[in-house]
Amino acid sequence: MFYIFLGVSLCRVIYVLLTNDGNVDIFDLLLLILSPALPVLASRSLSEKQRQKQTLESENQRLHLLAKERDRIAQALHDDLGQSFSLLALKAEVAQKLLKKDPLKAQLQIEQIADEARADLELVRQIVHDLKYETLAQVLYQANEKLSQAKIILIVENDDNVALWKQEVQQVVAAVINEAVTNAIRYSRANIFKVIFKEDGTNYHVTIRDNGIGFAAKQISFGLSGIKQRVTDLGGNTTFTTENGAVIILRLPKRKGGSDDAQNLSS
Repeated sequence: MFYIFLGVSLCRVIYVLLTNDGNVDIFDLLLLILSPALPVLASRSLSEKQRQKQTLESENQRLHLLAKERDRIAQALHDDLGQSFSLLALKAEVAQKLLKKDPLKAQLQIEQIADEARADLELVRQIVHDLKYETLAQVLYQANEKLSQAKIILIVENDDNVALWKQEVQQVVAAVINEAVTNAIRYSRANIFKVIFKEDGTNYHVTIRDNGIGFAAKQISFGLSGIKQRVTDLGGNTTFTTENGAVIILRLPKRKGGSDDAQNLSS
C-alpha cells in the first residue's frame, strides 16, 4: 500500500510540474509528497494497539497463573498442616486432662503427639524444599521482565493448568524457557517470544519460539544441549528447528503413578 500510494503521488507531482509550467502551489506539492506517509502512520498505530493488547493479555495470563500457584500453596498448607495442628492441640488438651486420672493413657497421648509432630516437621521441610524450586509461573513472570527490557513481547498460550504439572517436569521446562529467553535476547533479533503449552492423556507438549533469525546463524548452545539431555532423562524428546525464527519443541511423558495420572483417573 505504501509503494502504491508513493507511486501515485510521484506521478501526480510530475504531472502537475509538467502541466503547470512550474507554477505549483507549495502547499499542494507538500500534500502530494506527504500523502504516502498517511497509510504508514495508520498501520503503525494499529500495529501498536495490537501489540499492547497482546502484551496486556499475556500479563493477565501470567498474573492469573501466579495467583493459582499461590492458592495451591495456601490450600496445601491449610489441608495438610492446618488440620494436623488442630488435631495436635486437641490431643494435648486430652493428655493434660488424663495426667491425673490415667497417667498411662496420658503418656500414650503424649507419644502420639510426638510422632505426629515429627511427621508434620518432615512435611514442613518438604514444602520448603518444594518452594526452593521455581515454578513455571515464576519463570514466566521473570522471563517477561527480562524480555521487556530487550523490547521483546512475551506471549503465553494455554497455561491455565501448568501449575498442576509434575514438579520435575516444571523444572525441566523452566530451565528450557530460561535458556531460550537468554538466547533470544542475545542473538535472535526478535521482537516476539511465544510459549505454547499443551497436554494429552500421555504427554506434556511445550513449544517455544521467536520470530528472529533462527538457529541458522548460530549453533545450538551448550546450555540447550544440556537441556536436551535432561529432557531425555525424563523419557522425552526435544526438537530444534528454524521456521520463521527459532523453534524448540518439547515432549515429556506423563509417567504412571504421578499426580497427573491420579487426576486423570479421578476425572
